[in-house]
Amino acid sequence: MKYFVLLTVFVLTPTLVATAQVPRPNTDKCHVYVVDTALSLKFQAELENAKEADYPKIEAKYKDVETTFPFEATVAEEEQTTKHFPFPNSKLFITASVYYTDEMMASETGSDSITLGIFVSPKKPESAIGLENVGNAVADIAYNQLTSKVRVKHYVIVNGKEYLVGLECESKIEPLKKDDRK
Repeated sequence: MKYFVLLTVFVLTPTLVATAQVPRPNTDKCHVYVVDTALSLKFQAELENAKEADYPKIEAKYKDVETTFPFEATVAEEEQTTKHFPFPNSKLFITASVYYTDEMMASETGSDSITLGIFVSPKKPESAIGLENVGNAVADIAYNQLTSKVRVKHYVIVNGKEYLVGLECESKIEPLKKDDRK
């Protein structure tokens, strides 16, 4: 009986621990942002004419200049992460898509690429990247050790006001050391 208990502890316990520690998929940190452009210009003008001691009060006054929605995009071959967020003070939605593949933009630095798409509409489409999304903004970028941050953005008019809407992702690929670059 003593040997059975020891066998269980030494054989089964590592197996249970190994299955409990399933690695999370590799992800990039992304965020969607919405900037009220008119309010942003007022904020900037007020900061330029203010004393540094007044900055916190001014920043509190203009806290609604930018709205941010963070999320993580799964990095894998032909993997698309699509998220939907409510457009502030409207019935619209922001659709953000991040797509990874090795077939779009092969270059000297590798074959992997990332496509970012951002789209504002009254519905939640499957993707912000598709051709059916007239008015979307899309960017394709080579995705390798030289990739740090990528962004796509565009201006939209909602309820008579202009907004800057963007999607930015920060890559978790380890950058090359300065000596490794050509």
